[in-house]
Amino acid sequence: MKSITNLTFINLVVKSTTIRLVLSLAVAQSWHLRQLDVRNAFLHGDLHETVYLQQLQGFAPRAWFQRLTTSLHGLGFHGSKTDPSLFIYSKGGTLLYMLVYVDDIILTGNNLEAINQVVHRLSHTFPIQDLGRLSYFLGIEIIPQGRDLILAQKKILDLLERAKLSNANPMPTPIATNVNLALGDSPPLTDHVQYRQIIGAL
Repeated sequence: MKSITNLTFINLVVKSTTIRLVLSLAVAQSWHLRQLDVRNAFLHGDLHETVYLQQLQGFAPRAWFQRLTTSLHGLGFHGSKTDPSLFIYSKGGTLLYMLVYVDDIILTGNNLEAINQVVHRLSHTFPIQDLGRLSYFLGIEIIPQGRDLILAQKKILDLLERAKLSNANPMPTPIATNVNLALGDSPPLTDHVQYRQIIGAL
């Protein structure tokens, strides 16, 4: 039986600096910004190794990312050398950029017909949900204003309401840097579920 060893784990999420760079480029060039979501992405990875009952951490994302990468290479995209979750298509004057954050995708470029073709061809391989014009990505609201885009995180106010912290004072750091903490300094939380939900939402 073949075991899984020496797995190479890569960052399956696009860097925030890459997102800002591509959005800035799209705004400067007046390109369309399209948002896609892949339903149940981890179920679409091709497994080439023996599957064990308890899988190694990071295995499903890796299998999914490899299959997506293979599909994108087949469409003429190549991965960026500086960010493996940025894919670039450049052929015959058509320039497309695709940002991948696990199963959330932003697609932009200078050719709307080419964008439509990529979405159409990907939908034959994966259950793609075309969310249309980019409006909300990774907790960031994208608001068009004329030729510009405003990036806002107003949804954080909903999270503060849930945590009953809407009247708290903003601080540059979450805690004073010179505080020495010790076990038992404060009482345990009464609602562990709410704490986990809030941390997860962050």
